[in-house]
Amino acid sequence: MGDTGAQWQAARLDGLLREMRRQASSGAEPDVRKVLEWLYRQTGVDVALAADAAGTVEMSTEGCPGERILGPLAPLLGQLCGGGTAAAAT
Repeated sequence: MGDTGAQWQAARLDGLLREMRRQASSGAEPDVRKVLEWLYRQTGVDVALAADAAGTVEMSTEGCPGERILGPLAPLLGQLCGGGTAAAAT
């Protein structure tokens, strides 16, 4: 019997948590770039870490268009940072 979509997603989440644990237990500062690269390898989607509600890109995968994409999303990021999780559905 094949994996269901939920099992597949859970396995990916487990992989992300393993990577986060590995980063946290290394004794050094976590390597955010490695986590972003892991996300890219798993999803094939470029990823950016926004540092604030204005959408300032702190770090991203190589192909991410960064500020060009995140700039227009700044109002949504502000709502999310403020706890407005319903904003993610818009």
